[in-house]
Amino acid sequence: MLISYAGSPKKYNVSVADLVLKVRARADFNSSSLAVRRSALDVSAHLLRELPISVDSFTFASSLRAGGLMYFTNERLTLYRVHGGSWTPDFTSEEGKETYLKRAKAFLQIMIAYRLIGHKLLNDDINVYLCAERFYKRWLQLFLQPELGTLPPELRPSLSDVKLTLRCYKVKEVYESLTDVAFVMGRVLFGPLLASPKGRSIMGRLAEDIRKSLRR
Repeated sequence: MLISYAGSPKKYNVSVADLVLKVRARADFNSSSLAVRRSALDVSAHLLRELPISVDSFTFASSLRAGGLMYFTNERLTLYRVHGGSWTPDFTSEEGKETYLKRAKAFLQIMIAYRLIGHKLLNDDINVYLCAERFYKRWLQLFLQPELGTLPPELRPSLSDVKLTLRCYKVKEVYESLTDVAFVMGRVLFGPLLASPKGRSIMGRLAEDIRKSLRR
């Protein structure tokens, strides 16, 4: 299936509805099923040097920005894929310290990548990467391990987080309920406490007590 964002989808026998569904299904996450013209990356190639992870997402967003052609297929376009590691965003406090810190590093890397894609590549327009960067940031702020140390200013909750979250909620990007918005506002309120390892530990114990009381 060949898709052109610069021309008419009908030219390639793809309905607009099918195109929207494919994009909403986040086909950008699977580079084995996506191919783009090299020219689609040339305009943003300088940003690749700053990208620590998520080249799949970068390729997809860069192709969108360039108005280039993308090719989606159910067939594998490559014989293999290369990964630096395997991780999942499902964290639990019972995991070993090494695994916990490894995943925290992965969260930080994907935040950097999404910030680069959302801000520098897509020019701060509201998009899923810009909103997801704040989404990952909120989980990183809740890691309780003291080894993570005191959070730097750019990782601490701020009023700009609330403003962006409201904008994302308005277009239903990542934040789909007012509960998410309220959660971000709460983090800003407790921002000074969440910045230090001791403060995060206190908040963690408080959250655990609330969770246990709700189970009774």
